[in-house]
Amino acid sequence: MFAVLQLRKPSLKLLLSLLICGVLLAGFTGYLWAVKTVTIVDTGSHVKVRTLASTVEELLQEQKIALRPEDVVRPSLPASLKEGSTVTIARAVPVRVVEKGETKLFYVAEPTVMKVLNLANIVLNPLDEITHNLDVTEETNKYIKVTHIAKEKVEETTLLDFPVKREPDQFLAKGETAIVQDGEQGLVKETVMITYTDGEETKREVINREIIKEPKPKIIAYGIKEQKVVQASRDLQGRKSLLMEATAYTHTGNRTATGINPYRGVIAVDPKVIPLGTELYVEGYGYGEALDTGGAVKGNRIDLFFETKSEALNWGRRDVQVYILD
Repeated sequence: MFAVLQLRKPSLKLLLSLLICGVLLAGFTGYLWAVKTVTIVDTGSHVKVRTLASTVEELLQEQKIALRPEDVVRPSLPASLKEGSTVTIARAVPVRVVEKGETKLFYVAEPTVMKVLNLANIVLNPLDEITHNLDVTEETNKYIKVTHIAKEKVEETTLLDFPVKREPDQFLAKGETAIVQDGEQGLVKETVMITYTDGEETKREVINREIIKEPKPKIIAYGIKEQKVVQASRDLQGRKSLLMEATAYTHTGNRTATGINPYRGVIAVDPKVIPLGTELYVEGYGYGEALDTGGAVKGNRIDLFFETKSEALNWGRRDVQVYILD
């Protein structure tokens, strides 16, 4: 006779218990699968955390990490996380930008010169100069100074002062002077390189110089002759003399017949009457020398040189005794 084993149907309570255990087991398994260890690097500090966050943004919200708009996060906020991920936060630091005397403040993460200049909308020219301390990592007071440099080449025409020359004159008494030649300014063309720093002229350099017109020197004669009071009755007694008509002239810009510039003491004569080079004494005028001729100076007539037109006009025309000293 065989024994018959009778199996009981599982109770509803048992089935429910088994179902709950399965759900809990699945949930625990899912948790174990979803939780991950990630590293957060924030301003040099490294922190490892266990998290269920699936994205970088969720992680930062979970860890209550606040960000500035200028901060840089790597990987980006929408990026997914996995076991062993590293999230790096580059914090924006203040950088002062100094340009043309004005200072502006910018917050920049991992600042470089070009990044800050682009943020400040500054365009550099080839000659501009930059100073900064962005390479010093421990420096907290970071800055960039921009100095704008520009050069301009211009041509300028300026006057040249005339030199003054003094020459001895044996026909002038000591202490007397006479203008032999009036001076005239010259002209010079200069090519100038002008340097501007932040819009202000800071340097001017002549790079080429060309004299267009040479200055004409002013020549002043000074007397070296010992003046004596001449009395015809004594000192000139016995000297040959001529009664002559004497007129006066002044500077015309031309040289004399002997090739010199005229000065007081130069007398124009008729060489047929008085040879050139003859030393003379003219009453009312003084010592002189026959060094010039003139178209109107004929016969017993002489023309006396004066430095100014007024002196010549004051002399006018008169008859004088002319003594031949040679």
